[in-house]
Amino acid sequence: MALFATIVIVGLIVVAAAFIIFEPPAKTPAVQDFIAKLEKGDVALSDLAPGLNLLRVQAEAIGGPERSRVYKAALRILERHPESTEARVFALEVGRFYYSYDRKGGVPTVYDEAAIANDIAARSGK
Repeated sequence: MALFATIVIVGLIVVAAAFIIFEPPAKTPAVQDFIAKLEKGDVALSDLAPGLNLLRVQAEAIGGPERSRVYKAALRILERHPESTEARVFALEVGRFYYSYDRKGGVPTVYDEAAIANDIAARSGK
């Protein structure tokens, strides 16, 4: 019993040390500003491609719930600009960014791609 307790305590110490050592990177102010603008709907179509690059560079610092909010904001932009190629590409790439979070190897599945295509079609009317 004492051996089991010792193993459990050592395991907890290792896990705690891993959290301290491998703390995820912090988001840069530029990414925080871009996400805030997206959620407010205060982003120009010309800012979508540079913003997507910011998201990709900071991918490790952006968790699942925040990726979900970014994807929903991208779909709202597409809904407001259904004929915009920039909005369509942005929604597609952010959808992949969102769905890749929980996927093995960081790659969306075929079913994820279908869900993204359905979301885009529903929001753009096509």
